[in-house]
Amino acid sequence: MLLPPELIDHIHDELLAVDPKNSDSDAQVTSKQRKALAKCLLISPSFRNRSIRHLFRVVEISGTLSRMQQRTSLLAAILAAESGLNSSSLLPIASVIEEFALSFAHVGRHGLASTLHGGKATESFVLLLRLIRCELDAGTGPKKITLHLHRQLWTSIAPSFTEQIQTLVQSSHLTHLSLSSVLLVPPSLLHDSHIISLSLNDARFQVVGTTSMPLGLATIEPPQLSEFIGSGYIAGLLSPGSQHSIYKKLFSQLTILRWYSAEFEEKRDLKLILQACANSLEELDLGISSTKLNDTDMLRDMKKLRQLNLQVECASSTLENLTNFFTTSSTLLGLYAVHLAFSAGHRTTQNSQLPLGLHGNFANSQHLDRKLSSSFYPALKNITISIALDRRGLWPPPAVEDVRSAAENELRELFPSLTASTTKKFLTIVNLELA
Repeated sequence: MLLPPELIDHIHDELLAVDPKNSDSDAQVTSKQRKALAKCLLISPSFRNRSIRHLFRVVEISGTLSRMQQRTSLLAAILAAESGLNSSSLLPIASVIEEFALSFAHVGRHGLASTLHGGKATESFVLLLRLIRCELDAGTGPKKITLHLHRQLWTSIAPSFTEQIQTLVQSSHLTHLSLSSVLLVPPSLLHDSHIISLSLNDARFQVVGTTSMPLGLATIEPPQLSEFIGSGYIAGLLSPGSQHSIYKKLFSQLTILRWYSAEFEEKRDLKLILQACANSLEELDLGISSTKLNDTDMLRDMKKLRQLNLQVECASSTLENLTNFFTTSSTLLGLYAVHLAFSAGHRTTQNSQLPLGLHGNFANSQHLDRKLSSSFYPALKNITISIALDRRGLWPPPAVEDVRSAAENELRELFPSLTASTTKKFLTIVNLELA
């Protein structure tokens, strides 16, 4: 007797404790759940097809070198076996892989030498990358690839490895690329690619040419990005010799920009990126010093910006800068949602005394409260204030929910106009786990 698909879906949702309102991509599969899903693979083709969507949606190969080699060999064997499989009832595993991550962050120097610099271990990784490229050519396989190369020089990596990375990036089916901790990446890696989302974390590109000639991406035909994520130190991608036209080519279609304390060689780069995407940017996420908000021209001419997320330190000067920012940035009148994320740092009280005394961190908050709740921003409907707290200074430590409740009450007292507003939705979030 065949079970209806709806019942199989419900069984998996219960097994994974997934909220039906959320997508599968939001669910984090634990080790215990993975073991249960592995058993479901053996029940029937219908159960198998549903289970592999959770087991293989995100494939990450990381850890020690021996563990990475085991996972690499296993995945390569699966993909190779499926290439000759012809079944109408079995869903290929390659077809459900959306993200593939290869991280050498925890591999020692000797392991890196044997893996990336042409040792025996190189062959297994090259084979896996070649099989993934075959899947991409067939229209299946991951749409996002993440590489963490543990601060390796691209020029020192075995050519057989970098050539496979190059072919993957140039696949017409690969749309998201994330590079982390890699040095001297050739700009040609992005040449003629179809990447629409690029994430760089401590990634440094080779400088091609001289200071009197176009550098970096000026030497290639760059992709047109719709999302760019920058963090850490980024060099060579947007070099001092690059012409403004390169920024236009790369960022003119950008709709999402996430900038987490990223630094380029030139301080002007953030402003130039914003100028290049002024007609397209819809969501901006900034994790920068509040002093940089004093540059009122930074968001000038943002015609389509609807969501603004700012991550700043929690201090009275920050509130003043934010108030000035929202007062003078008249081009932000189309904002629909604002999320302000503060880090309040260490809390110190005796005998677990609550409240937490957030008024000291949010001095002069009434000015920002009135500005955001006023009719100055007619389209603004959602305002979120989140705060990260470190409760280790509270001794003995009170219950987590007591600290969260006290902080939320204090935040609402600090922003009374937003709390009382009937036209704007005001939400407070207290984060204790990540502080």
